[in-house]
Amino acid sequence: NLIGTMQVKLADQEVALLVMGYLEDKGWLSAMTAMEEESGFQMEDFGKELNFLRKLILRGEWKNAEDFIKPLQSSVKEDYARVLFAVRKQQFLELLDDVESRPELPELVKVLKALEELCSRSEFKELCFFLTLSDIREHGDYRSWTVSRGWRTFNMDWKV
Repeated sequence: NLIGTMQVKLADQEVALLVMGYLEDKGWLSAMTAMEEESGFQMEDFGKELNFLRKLILRGEWKNAEDFIKPLQSSVKEDYARVLFAVRKQQFLELLDDVESRPELPELVKVLKALEELCSRSEFKELCFFLTLSDIREHGDYRSWTVSRGWRTFNMDWKV
């Protein structure tokens, strides 16, 4: 039997990446990042600084993420504002997406208000619209949104 005798040899890295891809697809991001740290392999390499920022965001360490990008404020103010907006928007979307422990409206409004000064009026209106939805995927542009896809969009839009 050919199938019975066939052996598939996969390198450790390939197996680790397959498992991490599965964990990411299931939304188990803390398990995925833990496996990245343990194995030394990463789903994607964004460079040292962006990898560190990615870990902070995936862990929900919003204050630490904002502190990490603060040096941009004195050197490149426009980039700082755009990156800060992207971090806070990701935080807002994740809060909305967390069905089990979604914060009360006043907490969401507080996070939303912190975004207002960083974006255009139309972007802010769109973010406000999310408060009317029971699931952010009801918004056509976010139909397939996940935390990790949000991060990928963040990375593509705002290279640090």
